[in-house]
This record gives sequence, C-alpha cells and structure tokens, in this order.
Amino acid sequence: MPYPATVLAVAAVILAGSAAGVLAARRRSNATAIADSMLSVSLWAILPVVTFFNFARFEPSAEVGVGLAFAYLGLATALVIAWALARGPLRIEGHTRGAFMCAAFHANTGFLGLPFTAALLGRDALPEAITYDQLVSTPWLLVVAFSIGATHCDERHAGARSLRVFLTRNPALYALVAGLLAPDALAPTWAVDAANVLVVAMAPLGFFALGVYATAGAGARFPPAFTMPVAAAVIVKLTVPVAVVAACAALIHDVPDAFLVQAAMPTGLNSLLLVAAYSLDRAIISGAIVYSTAVVLAWGLVAAAVG
Repeated sequence: MPYPATVLAVAAVILAGSAAGVLAARRRSNATAIADSMLSVSLWAILPVVTFFNFARFEPSAEVGVGLAFAYLGLATALVIAWALARGPLRIEGHTRGAFMCAAFHANTGFLGLPFTAALLGRDALPEAITYDQLVSTPWLLVVAFSIGATHCDERHAGARSLRVFLTRNPALYALVAGLLAPDALAPTWAVDAANVLVVAMAPLGFFALGVYATAGAGARFPPAFTMPVAAAVIVKLTVPVAVVAACAALIHDVPDAFLVQAAMPTGLNSLLLVAAYSLDRAIISGAIVYSTAVVLAWGLVAAAVG
C-alpha cells in the first residue's frame, strides 16, 4: 500500500471507530459498560500477548542508544512540566492529576507512529520507529504511567492504592519481563506477526471506547470540551518531547529521524487502559487523545500529500 494511502487507512479506522463510539454513547444506555469491557480485553488479553512476542524477538543495538537516552529525557521533561502545572496553575488533584500527567507524555507511537514514519520517511526508517515504540513508549506506559495510575486512582479505589495495585493491574509488565527472558525459539516469526495483527485489532476497540468516553462524559457532546487541563496536556505532549529530542540531536549527537517523528506523536490510545485499570479521569485522557490526534493527523496527511 502506498505510504499516503497507509495514512489515509489509519485515518479511516480512527474516524470509523470514534464515530461508532459516539453513536453508541448517544443511543445505548450501556455504552460505557461496553467500552469498559473492550478496554479490559485489551488490557488483560491483547496487550500482554503483543508485548511478550515483540520483546522476545527484540535485539538491542548500541546505534540508537543515544537517541533512546534523549527520548527518555524528553518524556521525563514533559512529565515534570505536567506535574508542575497540575500542582501550580491548574490546581488539579487525585485521579484528575494522574490522568493529566499521563496524557502529557504517553504517545501513540504504535498504531499512529509506525505508519506515519513509513509515510514520511520511507520503509527503511521503520526499524528505528519500532525500536522507539518498544524501548521508549512501552516501558514508560507499563512502568511510569501505570505507577502514576496506581498512586492517583479514583477515590473509590483509595484503599487499594500503591505498589499492590501496580503489581496486580499491570499484566503486560510481566509479559515484558517474560519476553526479555524468553529464548527466540518461543517467539517464531509467525507468532510475532500474529501478535502484531492484534495491534490492529486493538485500534478500533480503543477508538470506539474513546468515542464513548468522550461523548458520555460530555452529555452526549462530541468533540469533548476543550478545557484548560486538556489544552495544557495537548500542548505539552505535542511540543516538549520532540523539542527536547531535536535540541539534543542538534547540540549533542544526531538521532534517527524516526525518533523525531515518534516523539511528536499525539497522546497514546493506550492511555485509556489507565481508565480501565485505575479509573483515572476519562474526560482529560479522552480530550487529549481527540485533540492531539486531530492535530497530528492533519499534519501527517498534509506532509504525506506534499512529500
């Protein structure tokens, strides 16, 4: 499939899944329960399988080590800025603060980042893009974001906060460790390919849930309200990580162009898993995904068309 057509296909899935979720939220009283069930399937069944097989076949390379360090610095900077904004001018706490912090750094480097990298830079850039997705986004989701979720969960789960919640509601973390320890023989090529097909299956489920949450949380209104926390999360996510990586690349050491594309991706769809696992504020996460994805989607379609 030509690269611009790949981006168009991604856009079509995003729009179709989100539209189905919006329609369900307006017509079915149990739409939120359906969306919760879909995310639970992704959290407990799909994500662990994908994580295990991808990390079982992963072969680390020193060539992108510097780029990975810059990427971690970019996410850490975004997280610190989000924490400061939450405690300072925004004055948000609890599960709202947790949602805001996660939305400001977790990126959609899989379903969006990989086809966008192929569209903008060509197929040869995909190994670097996959490396970023596996060694930056996945660990930051499974360790950092889930840790934030465990310590900022909704009040009805207050008694279950802390390490126990992190360890009992994070199945993909165990899959990651098992994958790193497993020999290559346990991850044949056909199994890795089959697992990655599940990533495609996660996308419509996730965007359906996004459409439901964004609409149900706004009194059947879509798109969701563009509140100050949502705006701040979008701005931090779309500017800070990529700015840090670009600055480090210019001043210290070159990095693969794919790292810059991945660092510029919108708030990750997998952030919704934190709603399912820890009941973080769905309005902030949904809004950040909707608006940051819209910006990046428009940018990517234009870039693919003119390129």
